[in-house]
Amino acid sequence: MNNARQHPEPTDVTTAPTPAARRARPRRGGFTLLECALAMVILGVGVLAVIEAQSAFFRANEFSSLAAQGGYLAGEVRERMRGLTKHDPVTGLFLQSGAAVGWGPETGETMEADFDDIDDYNGAIFGGSATGARPGPIDARGQIILQVDFDGNIEMNGAAQVALRNWIQTVEVVKVEPTNSATTRAPNYERLTANSDGPAVRVDQLSMRVTVIVTYQGMDDATPREMARLSWLVP
Repeated sequence: MNNARQHPEPTDVTTAPTPAARRARPRRGGFTLLECALAMVILGVGVLAVIEAQSAFFRANEFSSLAAQGGYLAGEVRERMRGLTKHDPVTGLFLQSGAAVGWGPETGETMEADFDDIDDYNGAIFGGSATGARPGPIDARGQIILQVDFDGNIEMNGAAQVALRNWIQTVEVVKVEPTNSATTRAPNYERLTANSDGPAVRVDQLSMRVTVIVTYQGMDDATPREMARLSWLVP
């Protein structure tokens, strides 16, 4: 008889992991939905900032180009008027029944080529389709500035050359006091005797201020934009 003590066979016992063990488990790779959403928001803000910066650059570059073009067109009109007398070299400016005769284009001066003195240009509009507008814009020789394409070729409308689009030159001429150019006078103004405003002056002796205003109206502009304004005094 075997008196050896019998021992039961060991059995496997599975125990649940402790909370500490669960926390120590490594996470699976990848991103949560919240992390993806935050990344998309940050990326979207960055893209919008880049687009806005590019738009601002293009707007500033366009304005600089248009301002330079406007200054050039204003200067062309000034060169065109350089050397002209204030009033008509034949009839001059005089009063008749209180009205100034000789202010503005004289009879028969219908085209810009007919203008032979500075006051002929008062109210002149070169370019555009406004009532009374003349063909333009014009250069220092009085020639119409033509539209040129990207290849440097003059644009044509059938057999006719196309004038520079979207640009208008407007000329204003006013009489001013010789001693104070900020004081404007009507075309028929004269001062027969000296007073507090200044010495006696005849109707044709006052100085004049000439202003050229250049506007541009592109496809996206509801109204013309003033791109240049050039003024000078004619003593």
